[in-house]
Amino acid sequence: MVDTIGAASSQAKDAEISAAISDEIASWRRIFGQRQPNVDAKVLLRNAARDLFATLKVDRTVHPDSHEITRQEAIDALYGMAKLANISDDDAQKIFSESFEQSKSQAEDTAKSDDNQASKAKDWRTRVFDAAGLCNKTFAEVKYVIPNLIPEGVSILAGRPKIGKSWMALDLALTTALNAPSLCLGNLEPLHGAVLYCALEDNPRRLQRRIARILSSRDVPWPERLHLANEWRRLDSGGVDDLREWAESVPDPVLIILDTLAGVRPERRGLESVYDGDYRALAEIHAWANKIGIAVVVLHHTRKMEADDPLDSISGSLGLAGCADTSLVLNRSSQGTTLYLRGRDVEEAEHAVSFDPETCRWTIMGDAAEIHRSESRGAVLAVLDDATEPMSPAEIALAAELPKNNVEQLLFRMGKAGEVTKLARGEYAASSRVDLIGAHKNRKDRKNRSGYPPKLTLLTKPTGGTDAAV
Repeated sequence: MVDTIGAASSQAKDAEISAAISDEIASWRRIFGQRQPNVDAKVLLRNAARDLFATLKVDRTVHPDSHEITRQEAIDALYGMAKLANISDDDAQKIFSESFEQSKSQAEDTAKSDDNQASKAKDWRTRVFDAAGLCNKTFAEVKYVIPNLIPEGVSILAGRPKIGKSWMALDLALTTALNAPSLCLGNLEPLHGAVLYCALEDNPRRLQRRIARILSSRDVPWPERLHLANEWRRLDSGGVDDLREWAESVPDPVLIILDTLAGVRPERRGLESVYDGDYRALAEIHAWANKIGIAVVVLHHTRKMEADDPLDSISGSLGLAGCADTSLVLNRSSQGTTLYLRGRDVEEAEHAVSFDPETCRWTIMGDAAEIHRSESRGAVLAVLDDATEPMSPAEIALAAELPKNNVEQLLFRMGKAGEVTKLARGEYAASSRVDLIGAHKNRKDRKNRSGYPPKLTLLTKPTGGTDAAV
């Protein structure tokens, strides 16, 4: 009974394919009969063969001898079309063989994709875990190439053109490739190992000059573990594969720097949104970097428009920052230069940084808010130390070249710390200026002794009928 049902099903399938082949043959015969002289006959024949073989459902489960009668019918029809178009039998045979192999390969890929989708639909249970099991798992600690700044995974280093991103990146690359002890950004000891620096906006001559400048203050040989490149394939055109091969070819690969993203960024797809395109640009390299535990730093630009949130200043959509594990924004303002940091494995921070034009190296000076507050305090105290009389917040702000609101808040904190003395409403003096404080106290005392402010007299009408002051 089962054999009978199976045979009937097979016959029905053969009949369906035979009918479809007949329709395809009739259609292609009409096309060949109406062919214009400027149309390439071999291209037409190749398309006809492709469609007929696809209709035959050539796949990994169908032997070339399957559907023999229907197949022969299709091949005879194709040879007839070739003869009609004056294509030799040898050329036709070559076209048919190529089309058959192509159709077979495409069918196999489709079948594999279907199998993979079916497998994924069935094995979701293998991807789900419970919290109790997670509690007892032990994981390796996150690796930091630059302590508390650049962990494993993908990091974006963004800043305006010519602000010094490349100098910072090259210094990090050199210091990481050197032997320990070797410090960068002031006093940070990196995780030393092999480094790949893709300077896609430079050439060997400029790189040589820059490296010589950075190493001029250090008595060290040029590191052999620093590998350099001025060209790299785009990430979606073999670039990620090339990075994998480099990492597998060297001992202890720890850091890759891509300077800049524009040089390796995948082309945007037709109907793709800006966010999806930005996220996809880093998705593959992000998955690979996290899998093997290597740090990849991608340099990028910030937009001209200022933003309340530093991540909003990164050029493009939030897709880049969303995909990256860590984002660093180098920014210069009237208050100084800062390096803002936010990420999945780092604490949010904003560091005050300075650039040495002699060595072309960056240094982290400390927390930006503390450094700025310290500098502002110094400016306020300098103004009050030179004052000849108590000053108002507006006068101090003008002399110190600081915003009035900032000065008012700063005076309040400095008053609590004993650095300034509030003498009267809107009048301040440095606590060290005992002369101004003393002079103000004496004036106040003299005013009090002289009856200032004058006492008010109350006029009343006495019973005697004449006005008198009481």
